[in-house]
Amino acid sequence: CISTITSPAITVSASNVVIDGIRLIGNTATQYGIKVTGANVTIRNCEFEGFQTPIYVRDADGVVIKNCRITGQTDTGIEYYGSDDGIVGENVIANATGGSTIYEIKIGNSSLRNSVVGNTTTNGQIYIDNTSSAGNANAANTGTVTVAT
Repeated sequence: CISTITSPAITVSASNVVIDGIRLIGNTATQYGIKVTGANVTIRNCEFEGFQTPIYVRDADGVVIKNCRITGQTDTGIEYYGSDDGIVGENVIANATGGSTIYEIKIGNSSLRNSVVGNTTTNGQIYIDNTSSAGNANAANTGTVTVAT
């Protein structure tokens, strides 16, 4: 368990990195839990508590975010922006306390799969914009994405 008040707690700028099974605890003053700018990064089996945006991916192709549990964020749970060929799936986002979106996905050739969002005090939006920075328009919402109350 890593407890932090700085932001981001972890920055991944290298490519081909796997982050597996960590738990990060932040607070509302901590903007990001993990910030990813490297390509082909996998974040799996992790827990995030607090933070404004626990997982932030920017201009990083091939990023996979899978089987993570995110609770108590005050802004977007997973923000995945300007990246292609990624997968965001099998995640649970719950007990959000603010913000306008749960997922904000602005990616091309990527997919949001089999995830659950529930028990939030936010608007509970899942926002998918299928135009990447490269202009591709092939993002997909596949499987089951459940918004639970």
